[in-house]
Amino acid sequence: MPRVSPRPIKKEIEKEITANLGWVFSQLKSEPAAKDFLDDFLTDEERLMLAKRLAVIYLLKEGYSYNKISEALKITPVTIGKIRLISKSGKTRTTEIFNRTGKQLSLKETLSDLGIFRKQRSR
Repeated sequence: MPRVSPRPIKKEIEKEITANLGWVFSQLKSEPAAKDFLDDFLTDEERLMLAKRLAVIYLLKEGYSYNKISEALKITPVTIGKIRLISKSGKTRTTEIFNRTGKQLSLKETLSDLGIFRKQRSR
């Protein structure tokens, strides 16, 4: 997981630079622009971390268990629980975005093809 320097910065600076980040994201008006920005700006590890968070939210909304999600995405149930809390207690706009993700994501089919969510046959 990406690390933040253990040396704290002043709260005013943190507030300003995170506001700048929000503004930059607001300028990404298309999916290709957002993809290019994320590819250029984030490391592979950072992109994967964010993608896993979105995948967890999607799979929880689809009704999958913590164990299945943990197996598929290689993250702990504790992490899944934290992401679930964030998705439930997020700001209204964040919740709206999470509610729209299911229409765009195709993860369930891929995981089914890999056999992760395939139903077990009775013996």
